[in-house]
Amino acid sequence: MFNVLSGNNLTFTLTPLDAEYDPAIYIRTACPQGAGSCVARADAGVGGQAETINVSGLPSGTYYFYVDSAYGKGEVPAEGRYTLSVTGTFGTPNNSSFYTLTPCRVLDTRDASGAPALVAGASRTFTITGPPCMVPPTAKSVSVNVTVTQPTSPGYLTLYPGGAARPLASTINFSAGQTRANNAIIPLGTSGTITVFDGQAAGTIHFILDVNGYFQ
Repeated sequence: MFNVLSGNNLTFTLTPLDAEYDPAIYIRTACPQGAGSCVARADAGVGGQAETINVSGLPSGTYYFYVDSAYGKGEVPAEGRYTLSVTGTFGTPNNSSFYTLTPCRVLDTRDASGAPALVAGASRTFTITGPPCMVPPTAKSVSVNVTVTQPTSPGYLTLYPGGAARPLASTINFSAGQTRANNAIIPLGTSGTITVFDGQAAGTIHFILDVNGYFQ
């Protein structure tokens, strides 16, 4: 999963490491699997050959990168090892400049900075500007690394500007007991805040947020 802003231009190249593996790669919106609304697809039809997708000018939002095979399930070359490279830009907010920060932990629900753990079906709002990472109050959005750990059940988190309506797309998905991380650019809401919605059916999860830059 990845998020883009205006001005995006990305190239995804997947190179098989197994000679017989013939991969197919896709970039999709949050549509159901098989709905036919893929943003892009490439398949050279030759085993062991690299596949490339270039996308630019996508509407701002969340997209998904899928790796499949030109062979059917159960056929010998239907899976294989590969390397993936992504080059280009995810875009920038309109009329904004990006400022890097030394990676800094904004909050961690495992300690006093963000305790307690997130609860299924509930939303919590956190202030991102100011200490400890000194994101200025003029920042419009932040570049972050989102980490989840110790989920008691599967689900997802959605991060969005504080005070705004919750979008449909998730920021990160996870299984029970899984630790996962994902990069994202999150617009800031009222008073430099973001809201986090816990999309579990039941249970709790710990949430960690590191910031590495901001737009203003």
